[in-house]
Amino acid sequence: MAITLSISALMGPILLKNVFAIERPNINPLISTGGYGYPSGHSLNALVFFSVAALLIWRYAHQKSTKIIFTAFATVAILLVGFSRIYLGVHTITDVLGGYLAGCAILCTLLLFEDAIKEKLQLLFARWEHGEGAFLAKKTGQK
Repeated sequence: MAITLSISALMGPILLKNVFAIERPNINPLISTGGYGYPSGHSLNALVFFSVAALLIWRYAHQKSTKIIFTAFATVAILLVGFSRIYLGVHTITDVLGGYLAGCAILCTLLLFEDAIKEKLQLLFARWEHGEGAFLAKKTGQK
């Protein structure tokens, strides 16, 4: 899940904004920001973060009421982040919807490969524990 959050943080603000290169709206913004507007990185990351949190609650919480309440909270939080970006004048609705769409794509893709990623990471950590990862420590200066 941490990988999902890391990839979403990089994909929105860094890669996708530079690929699309669509300017921000210039209609009386309440705050000043730089860079491109589409897709909204805040909306993308809010969707991924709160969806991952809700997924973890559904996997590990025992009470159904906890699952439902947190899912409702996550949904409201995701929508409020998008609304706040439009209210502040730093994004249009298409920027926010693009962020949500990109977040869904990242989340679904990584959930599709979740088992394979877990397996590879377990192999990597097993090698590290058995001393096969020592070459990495030497390259990074760790002991």
